Amino acid sequence: DQDPDLAILRTSVAELEAQASAAVTAAGAQATVQGQTAAVAKAKTALEAFITDLDKRTAARKASLPRRWQPSHVLAEQLAELRDAGQMDMAKEVQVQVEESEVAEACKALIGKFALLKARVEKAQQAVQAAGKPRSIYAVSSNIAAPNTGGKGGSSAAAAANEAASRAAQ
Repeated sequence: DQDPDLAILRTSVAELEAQASAAVTAAGAQATVQGQTAAVAKAKTALEAFITDLDKRTAARKASLPRRWQPSHVLAEQLAELRDAGQMDMAKEVQVQVEESEVAEACKALIGKFALLKARVEKAQQAVQAAGKPRSIYAVSSNIAAPNTGGKGGSSAAAAANEAASRAAQ
């Protein structure tokens, strides 16, 4: 939680989510067959750029991880035993391993937090993509009844009720 990159990324995610929400709202207000608005396109671009940047940061963190390390709490126990036994030379070596292990564990936790941020951004990206898709004119207004296509299961009584409700609403 103390990593400066994580704080910056959290702020960026909050800003991107707000931008995506605004784009979804704008697209909902202008829902037509014409499709994407400029706000939706801008939000999509920003979200894609953020995901790319986050992937690069995650890859860099993974590259800095040692391949294998022991849990720091196990090494700390070994360190205490060595100090109690008076083996200070080995204790120094284990102390270095403890520090490396703590760094690796912090890095692993940071990678997990990056993954959570990426999931939030991908969720916002899905909302923006859904908002940018063209919709039927029937999705715009609930007062307009869909035409009876005469397909299976279509009831003429239901069609008449929809038509009467449509006239009453006008």
